[in-house]
Amino acid sequence: MSLAENCSKNAKSIVIIAVIIAYVMVFGSFVQPALAQLTFGAPLDLSNNLGDSRQPEIAAVGTNAYAVWFDNSPGNFDILFARSTDSGSNFGSPVNLSNNPGTSVFPKIAADGSNVYVVWSDNSPGTFDILFARSTDGGATFGSPVNLSGGVGFSFQPKIITSGSNIFVIWGTGCSVLFVRSADNGASFSSPINLSNGVGCGTSPADIAASNGNLDVVFRSGPASDIFLVRSTDNGASFNSPVNVSNDADEEDFPQVAASGNNVFVVWRNIPHGNTDIFFTRSTDGGATFGIPVNLSNDAGLSELAQIAASGNNVFVTWRDGTTPTGYSEIFFARSTDDGSSFSTANISNTSGDSIFPDLALSGNDVFVAWEDTTGLTAGNADAYIAASTDNAASFDTPINLGSIPGESREPQVTAASNNVYVGWSESESEIYFVSGTIETTVNPISVGIDIKPGSSPNAINPEDMGVIPVAILTTGSFDASVIDPSTIKFGPNNADAVKSSLQDVDGDGDLDMVLHFKTQQTGIACGQTSATLKGQTLAGIPIEGSDSIKVIPCQH
Repeated sequence: MSLAENCSKNAKSIVIIAVIIAYVMVFGSFVQPALAQLTFGAPLDLSNNLGDSRQPEIAAVGTNAYAVWFDNSPGNFDILFARSTDSGSNFGSPVNLSNNPGTSVFPKIAADGSNVYVVWSDNSPGTFDILFARSTDGGATFGSPVNLSGGVGFSFQPKIITSGSNIFVIWGTGCSVLFVRSADNGASFSSPINLSNGVGCGTSPADIAASNGNLDVVFRSGPASDIFLVRSTDNGASFNSPVNVSNDADEEDFPQVAASGNNVFVVWRNIPHGNTDIFFTRSTDGGATFGIPVNLSNDAGLSELAQIAASGNNVFVTWRDGTTPTGYSEIFFARSTDDGSSFSTANISNTSGDSIFPDLALSGNDVFVAWEDTTGLTAGNADAYIAASTDNAASFDTPINLGSIPGESREPQVTAASNNVYVGWSESESEIYFVSGTIETTVNPISVGIDIKPGSSPNAINPEDMGVIPVAILTTGSFDASVIDPSTIKFGPNNADAVKSSLQDVDGDGDLDMVLHFKTQQTGIACGQTSATLKGQTLAGIPIEGSDSIKVIPCQH
């Protein structure tokens, strides 16, 4: 790029930024009232066999969606995988990833670009080990499974996450939490290291999060069953000593961790005396120190199964809570917009049945929570539900029943990519169901004042006239017409384009208005019309709309 081109580009950027700043000064923000509609297709039976199909895990990248589960239809429990390349509308036949005579269970999945990674617990080597399989072509094919644990002991409950070309896997061995990493997209892995070493018997399930090259792993350990965190600042090459983040006399379990920037957030179940609560703590110095734990649920009932996620300054926590006036357990949701300094809490299920096993997913400003719900069903039956927010969890839509399939829709899992959201679940541990949904958000147009044929009254228009019709979009105390993008403006029934535009003060109030001209015969204005409408967008893409009265001449009455 030449110096002249670069200067021109920078000048144009400055103009656009200045206009946007002016827009924000007038309207306060870019956010306009919006209508968001979440629609789902019919659930698909991915397994569709006579065996037991259990505990699906799902992932998505772009228009590719993936599901993995363990299934005994081959004669023993194996790990089956299915993929969709059209946003979950259709899936190929399941592929057996483990395909051995042993027992293969508890799969986890992660995807990044065209890479798909699956880990599971497998006793085909002679004892339960952690096996890993990867695809480099979007799930079309997989390499042979690789043993990550290498016979270190009874290995179970693996978890896997990715960060660029790095893959991180953790699992439990009964009294240790082990970790391996790959820095080459899964082509090779490090030897296992014990993250819980030095703090007693570390137990699974553990959890792991990555942010900006940092890794945080949480687990339960020690004689008092406390929650510990270890951090790596070099993509898992080394870890700091474990930090006790709960540090009290109560029993704790099921920790979950999330990170955003230099902030680390941890939740867990606290078991004091007869009831359980959801506790939260945070670090603002990269996990070096943590604040005093806060009781998020703080009620007399059973609070458990917490999930946590973080994005920017937002922290989201959801859990099952049994302390409700109805006597049913509900899905509670806590939201912080100040890096975990304070939270607001709401009941987002609010159904007439038991709501359990929440799962949480984020995509941009969209927040999704799926759960299992018994509303309106007999004992032993449940449906999969989802609630969605398009405003960073400031509000949630009414929960949606994803499909009234006979049986128990167990532990639904949710993930999101682009404008799509996906949910998978096991139906009575016999079939794996999957459903895809789309979020369509319509921003309500700003109502603007327009003046057709400024200075004339009535606004007489002859549809046969060969000339043009001037229309002014007026600047007012609440709208600045200079932020209009003239190329987007349409006028009249036929959505005529403007042939000319300029900024003028047409109403004598000292403000510049946007004046546009439209060829009369292109507007589609005809006898019988008493008004005409103009539509378009601002430079920020916000829709606008305005109407003014007209008198069509000559017309026979």
